[in-house]
Amino acid sequence: MMIKLQLKNITINHFKSQSGFIKGRYIGENVRLIQECINYFNNSNNPGLIFFADFEKAFDSLDHSFMFSCLENMNFGESLIQWVKLFYTDINSIIINNGFFSNSFNIERGVRQGCPLSSSLFIICIEYLSHHIQSNKHIKGISIEPDEEIKQSLFADDATYFLNNNYDSFNNLI
Repeated sequence: MMIKLQLKNITINHFKSQSGFIKGRYIGENVRLIQECINYFNNSNNPGLIFFADFEKAFDSLDHSFMFSCLENMNFGESLIQWVKLFYTDINSIIINNGFFSNSFNIERGVRQGCPLSSSLFIICIEYLSHHIQSNKHIKGISIEPDEEIKQSLFADDATYFLNNNYDSFNNLI
């Protein structure tokens, strides 16, 4: 429970682009931002691109090594990282179907369905990617307000990217 509380406090205070799984934030904020960007494009005659992306089977496909690297690179502390590694290293599972048991198999990716840590671990990894997009000078967002560049908006595993009319920005994003 302490790990979940520690992760929750970090995610609430540090992840500006993410609205999913964070108390006090909701998808309406993302919708409002998309509407503001559409209005900006329509009223300013500045061409641009709004790109929607969904991380397919996101929770199932999260690589454990990548997750550990994200935690380390974002300085979550050795104790927390060791606990997460304990939960996600050398995991074996079986499938029970109509009373029959499958052979044991190793699980090398994905976060556990129903685990209280799963949503926090997932958005930490998404935030790691988000930070790299935000800090990439070759990806140009849009500026609705002076001195504020908007590049992305996230809701759990759904991402919306706001790019100027520069093909290089799009190519660097994908």
